[in-house]
Amino acid sequence: MANANVVRLTNTSKLTRKTITRKPSLRERLAIGFRNRHRRCRGRRTALSLSDLADSITEVAHVAGWKAYALATALDANFIATESFSLFATAAVSRATHRATTATKVITLAMSGIANAYAMAHTADGMILQGACIAAGFAIHC
Repeated sequence: MANANVVRLTNTSKLTRKTITRKPSLRERLAIGFRNRHRRCRGRRTALSLSDLADSITEVAHVAGWKAYALATALDANFIATESFSLFATAAVSRATHRATTATKVITLAMSGIANAYAMAHTADGMILQGACIAAGFAIHC
């Protein structure tokens, strides 16, 4: 049944251009993986890490609660900024700053892990429970 109001189109399959698909680069895959992994549990881990860091800073440095939370937030922001810089910097800049960013990431993770482990384990009773708390404190950042 033909309709007089409809214009018949020609075959457009010959007119389409083939697009060349390329494989994403290593930097793009790392960025996508980091973004997806970070989105999954950023809220829970950040809240737990911030509270544990703030508790340990309060215990060790004997400062007010808001100062402890400010320092804990600064530590986490420092790590996020360093990780983002190393992921999204150009290759030349990344090669030039590789040593500094790697050292900063290692030191920040170590200090945060120590603070989290201390916050969890300093009130635990028994060696087994303290060991479990220390492992959990370091596992927050993994």
